[in-house]
Amino acid sequence: MKILLTAALAITLFTLFASCQSTPVQVKSLSNKDTRNDIMQTIANDSTMSNEMIAAMMNNKNGSMMMQQHQMMTMGNQSSMM
Repeated sequence: MKILLTAALAITLFTLFASCQSTPVQVKSLSNKDTRNDIMQTIANDSTMSNEMIAAMMNNKNGSMMMQQHQMMTMGNQSSMM
């Protein structure tokens, strides 16, 4: 029973690790500008996906910095309009 549990855990960990890796097909798809733009438009047009993307960006160092810069620029534009 212990061997079966260990084997099941090992298979689960291997599957999780393998599913997190980028495949060449994904990399090739995202390197195509038209495909990438279609994906971004789909996300932008769906409010649920947009919220998920914003949350993912806020959890990422680069995305968080970009969002902060955008917010600062927006605040600067609002103050200059007044």
